[in-house]
Amino acid sequence: MRNQVLGRIDFIEDLQKETSMTVTPLGRYENSMRLIITDGQLEIEWLYWPVGKRELEEVTYIGITIDDTNELTDYDGVFELPKEAIHLLTQCKITISDDF
Repeated sequence: MRNQVLGRIDFIEDLQKETSMTVTPLGRYENSMRLIITDGQLEIEWLYWPVGKRELEEVTYIGITIDDTNELTDYDGVFELPKEAIHLLTQCKITISDDF
């Protein structure tokens, strides 16, 4: 299993954990998002950790589905596609409709 990296962005942001019942602020986090292809599957690998505490790094994968015109048709793994993920996808020439 080998990853091909198509793009990357790094940023610092206040994060929150969302469930169907609650929203819990987590604080200020450093983030790195990479658009990758693994075994033919397109996904965003989202690494995040409290500022200055890389040893507490966590990862979330966002599955990305595009059509043959490079337009986003679906995603999986998060309730809402983060604005930074949208920026990364458009930076990688993936079209995103207003539905997302």
